[in-house]
Amino acid sequence: MTRYREGARWRPRQLSPAVGALQLMKHTIAARMDPARTVDMRSRIAASAPILSSNRPDAEVVRQDIFRRASAPSAIAAVGKQFGTQFAHEGMLG
Repeated sequence: MTRYREGARWRPRQLSPAVGALQLMKHTIAARMDPARTVDMRSRIAASAPILSSNRPDAEVVRQDIFRRASAPSAIAAVGKQFGTQFAHEGMLG
């Protein structure tokens, strides 16, 4: 969850799963059409993936940081645990 602000520094904080799920819901159009299914899906996402929040400068700074975080060995191991080690070992993460 980011907001562009001219001159801002990217200082992300990780939201709790509950707050992350609520923030995801605010930005989900399908939540209006099928709220029960959407709440369940967003809750599972927020429980298994870090949801970051910060004001941000140019999006390139954020992209680089998120890619670095996703490429960390701990993130790759978490994907393997969540989706099966074959997924992580087949180079599906980039």
